[in-house]
Amino acid sequence: MKDAPSPAYGGKAKPFSFALEPLDPSAWVLRDETYDAQIAEKRRLFAAQPEDVFFAYPESLPACLELEALLIARGYIQPASDEEPAHPLWRAARQLQEDLLIMQQQAPGAWHLTAGSLSFPSKWRLREKSGKRLDAIHAPVPGFGPGARNARLMARMFDKMQPDRPMVRYNWSLDSQAVLYRPSGAPLSGPDSEAPRLIRVERQTLTKLAGSRAVVFTIHIALDPLSVLQEQPAVCQAVIAQLEALEPAQSAYKSFRAGLEPVIDQLRRLK
Repeated sequence: MKDAPSPAYGGKAKPFSFALEPLDPSAWVLRDETYDAQIAEKRRLFAAQPEDVFFAYPESLPACLELEALLIARGYIQPASDEEPAHPLWRAARQLQEDLLIMQQQAPGAWHLTAGSLSFPSKWRLREKSGKRLDAIHAPVPGFGPGARNARLMARMFDKMQPDRPMVRYNWSLDSQAVLYRPSGAPLSGPDSEAPRLIRVERQTLTKLAGSRAVVFTIHIALDPLSVLQEQPAVCQAVIAQLEALEPAQSAYKSFRAGLEPVIDQLRRLK
């Protein structure tokens, strides 16, 4: 059991906000106690359904090679052997818990997803987002789709990022299944709902590569049992407060399709 709550739901970052913070470059990639299990699941998924978890456009190759070289130089991965897969992005991703996404600029403010290794999605599908612009990728997210102010701010942030200033943010959601490959989810309230059993945490980092100027977006997934909130009453109350502050569209996006009260009542019983 963790001694401290994740910064994702510890009350500091609010849902549906940027909440970006500077990242210590030495903490770019994490390795925790679930490493072996997550790596085994990544390799199983790539063998069983590669088209669902990996794609790379030809124009992304220089950025993928640069990313692989940087990860090797910093000691996060080992150089490829003759038996390793041919593509550098997959060679890197198969050694890391993180999923890796490559965003490249096609015009000022126009960043497109040109490559990705996404084994552990949180209710989205890689092949539905491939090649799309940043705001189109976030179209289902309330307040972040095309034309939204947050979408414009996000694009400008990508434009202005510098290679020596990586950033980190956290996202979280409640889930009913401890499944890493989660392209869709069951409703958490209303008819046919499933009771939440865990908190799905995404640690997301943004790093601009010095040579290609591509932005690398990483996602590290952790699945925390709801009992972690029982051990932290103040944190549990902060989670409840964040849920109560959700707008209707945000609540629906989080899979609370028939209201939050049943889930909030469940959390109150943990305190």
